[in-house]
Amino acid sequence: MLVTCTMGQMLLVSAILICKVHADFDCRRFGMSCNGGTCTTGSSTCTDCGTLSPPRGGFNCGLVTSRVNQGACNDTLCGYGGTCYTGADNSTSCYCTEDYYGLTCSYRRYDAQSTANKMIININPFQNFSGLISISGYRSIPGCLLKRVPDPPDPADGVPDHWEGYYGVFEHTGDECGEASKNSTTVVRQVTIQFRDAYITGLDLQVTLTNTFNLSGIEVTASSFSVAADEFVLKRQVVSSTFNPVTLVTTTVDGTVVIDTPVSVGVVLVFTFSVPPSEFAALRLETAVVTNGPPDTATESVTLVTGGCIDTSVLSVLEDVPGPPDPAVKSTITLRLRTFKFVSSNTIALRFIVKVCIVDADCATVACPGSRRRRRSLDQDEAELTRVLRILDPHPNKSGPGQSEQATKDAGSDVFLLTVTSEATALILFSAVLGIVIMCFCRRRKSRIHQQTQTERRILVHSDRH
Repeated sequence: MLVTCTMGQMLLVSAILICKVHADFDCRRFGMSCNGGTCTTGSSTCTDCGTLSPPRGGFNCGLVTSRVNQGACNDTLCGYGGTCYTGADNSTSCYCTEDYYGLTCSYRRYDAQSTANKMIININPFQNFSGLISISGYRSIPGCLLKRVPDPPDPADGVPDHWEGYYGVFEHTGDECGEASKNSTTVVRQVTIQFRDAYITGLDLQVTLTNTFNLSGIEVTASSFSVAADEFVLKRQVVSSTFNPVTLVTTTVDGTVVIDTPVSVGVVLVFTFSVPPSEFAALRLETAVVTNGPPDTATESVTLVTGGCIDTSVLSVLEDVPGPPDPAVKSTITLRLRTFKFVSSNTIALRFIVKVCIVDADCATVACPGSRRRRRSLDQDEAELTRVLRILDPHPNKSGPGQSEQATKDAGSDVFLLTVTSEATALILFSAVLGIVIMCFCRRRKSRIHQQTQTERRILVHSDRH
């Protein structure tokens, strides 16, 4: 089977396959499971997922169907075919296809990036992997085995911080693991995924990783078929991607690396872009756009930088002007963003386009006009990177969808009614007290008049007698 599909770029410019090629999951492989479903010798797929209790779905029967798209899933956007579901505590997560992983299914399981001298390979096998991964043909050399990705990540080791699983760094030439197949624009390496460390089976994988040094367009051809390799019949997957030398690391102001950890609104994040200073002189941030989810599902966006100029309407979320933290080292630039969220989503995706310059003057600061300049496509010397973050809502909406406005109105009506009722009650009480006072006054006055009349009558009777 041959599948051709378009490639996009994610963090550290690794390529992202956006068509569906199921080359990683085979329930017959050691360590893989159907979570109670049925796996037979003649098929790589799980069956009878719907007969489980509760009924399940997904390629490995790992998704409880009654929890799909429930609760707050309207605010959770899962990329590349992922499915939102709720947990026992009503928290939301993404159930990814077998080809992707991550908080929002943004990262590909087989990935690579290159510089002029070396290739960094990432293989993240699905589920409970306990075998070996090596450069094809060199599994007996310890230095040719991929090792565990550091946890927690180390920003200084050159390994993309979002990678999981296994990684290896191999020189293009002069490496003990053999020479890479390389010309002026492409680098090719092959790795073998051996699911049992003691022996190789026909279900093991051989992955071909091809990096092309070209920033203007990306394509990938992926195939899955049986080939002869190391005298064993292996499944084969070909992964081709475009790479560039720009790396992106996201941290808080105190240097803590941010990968899949949710971030609170208002926290300042530092996005650091860098290139090898021995190969490139400078960088310039050309475009920065924030959307309410991964690019393939986003419906809202905010532009921070365009044409190398800051959009003055969003100064409230920019902590500083993008540029090199050290003016003497222009091969590293930073963007400091005060995090925010869209009302419609708890996920934001950031898309950056960075200009890479061999000559310092080519990345000089541009004179920003009053109006913004639009950039429609990548130039040859530009790199595109993206980052997806989960933002914590400081004031979550506890009412159901569409109820908050009415609830506010109802609350306002209750307050108004309470105010009117209180004023009316006070008026009635005041009137009653005033009536009692007037009544008492009238009675006292009447009593005084009666007493005065009686006194006058006594005086008159006394006068008549005398």
